[in-house]
Order: sequence, then C-alpha cells, then structure tokens
Amino acid sequence: MQVTIEDARFDPDNAQSVVRPYVMSHGTMECYDMAESRRFYEEFLGMQCVRHGKRSMAVRCGLKFHIVCVEAKEDLKPANVFNHWGWMCRPVPRWIAAGRPPMP
Repeated sequence: MQVTIEDARFDPDNAQSVVRPYVMSHGTMECYDMAESRRFYEEFLGMQCVRHGKRSMAVRCGLKFHIVCVEAKEDLKPANVFNHWGWMCRPVPRWIAAGRPPMP
C-alpha cells in the first residue's frame, strides 16, 4: 500500500499546553568529519546541506524541519537505536537497482 502525503503540515492539538509550539524546527547529530559527512548527505542521500558555522551545518530533505550536524571529532558518540535519525526512501534505491555499491 502506497501512501502519498500532499502536505505534511497539521495543526497540533495543544491548546491546553503552556508553551503551545506550532512546529518542531530542528534536531542535532554529531559527525566526525564535516567535509566527508557533507559529501555523504549531499551526494549519496541527496539532502540539502548549508554550512552555517565552523563546526556545523544544517541538513534537510525538503521539509521545514532540519537537523544540525555538529563536527565532534574524537568526542563523537556512537549512534544506536536511542540516538539516530531515519529517512524514508523510495522502494528500491537507484544504486541497488543499478547494481552499484553506494559510495567508496
């Protein structure tokens, strides 16, 4: 079953909350090397990246929400099931259909 989302925006039911936010704007993740991570996110995943600091960039995929990637070098913490980001992909990624490895 294929689901098509025309507009991901909705009005949250939070009239009774104290803060009443209207959008979740960003999250954060760490990377070891900013240049290599940017190459991976742009060339392999097809994301938009905007470098906005010496050790940080915003990564997004078409929505108003973005992830701030911060270069941590040796202080990088390993990702796990409780600390990760996921992306929804088309049913068969083009690199699989073409019989190629994703990236060297």
